[in-house]
Amino acid sequence: MNYSIELIRLLAVVLITFTHTRHNLESGPAFILLEEVPKYGTLILSIISGYLFWSKSRLQPGLFEKKVKSLVIPYLLANGLVLLMVTLVYLVLGYNYLNRLSFDFSLLTEGLFSLNGPPINPPTYFVRDIFLIFVLMDVVFNRRWWLLLIFLPYAIFGKVLLRYDILGLFVLGMVLAYRQLKTGKYTYSLIFAVLTIAALIWLPDYSKYPVAAFLFCFLLTLPLRFKKIGGFTYLLHLYHSPIMVMTYPLLARWVPNTLLNVGLQILLAVSFAWLLYRLSERWKPLKILSGGR
Repeated sequence: MNYSIELIRLLAVVLITFTHTRHNLESGPAFILLEEVPKYGTLILSIISGYLFWSKSRLQPGLFEKKVKSLVIPYLLANGLVLLMVTLVYLVLGYNYLNRLSFDFSLLTEGLFSLNGPPINPPTYFVRDIFLIFVLMDVVFNRRWWLLLIFLPYAIFGKVLLRYDILGLFVLGMVLAYRQLKTGKYTYSLIFAVLTIAALIWLPDYSKYPVAAFLFCFLLTLPLRFKKIGGFTYLLHLYHSPIMVMTYPLLARWVPNTLLNVGLQILLAVSFAWLLYRLSERWKPLKILSGGR
């Protein structure tokens, strides 16, 4: 595997982490950094997923079974633990952390299984969508037609995908992986740079897509060396939001400075994910949290 992808993936997840910070900023450079720039995180992750699928996962047997281990189980644990935690806090302390959901049956159908919207741990909606995309790929490439049954409850009671642009960018990643050996090193960086300029002029609302593709292609061409820390990156993606939600009331009380408060939110989330990652390195059963990474 090209380990520059490890760095690109980490940068994308850090951007997603910025998205879930709590603050009262409405304009200025800090607002752009925390609200506008992070939108590219999920887009880049989608391209990476398609790229790795074509160059690696597509050739391996048992795709569905492997994705259950690496995506479904960590997803259920990340949301199940949050669901349990907020329920206990509500029952014992009377504090309600929920803002989109209610303490009823929808806490399971929406909070855990995410039929119509993001689950109780919002950033993990990407894991939900990307798993269903991998299931679709297994059906298309390996003709495992029975896997179509997995889509039925979402098609009948909810939404098959929460964001269809993730599927489009996944396919783009596949195309880039397929074409990379047949074109020059910087060809696609140049193509997407031109498309970005064109989109900014004529279709500014859609310019984020060629920008994300350009960033991915450009960073992939750089001679970067990076450690394999996919487990840490994944844990940061899965658990940064609940850590921020749980610690924010204390930070809001003791740290009135907005930028310092935001910095501490990010630092606490990164520290928790790193601690969990190091613990899982020492005690292997904890690797179930990151799907064995």
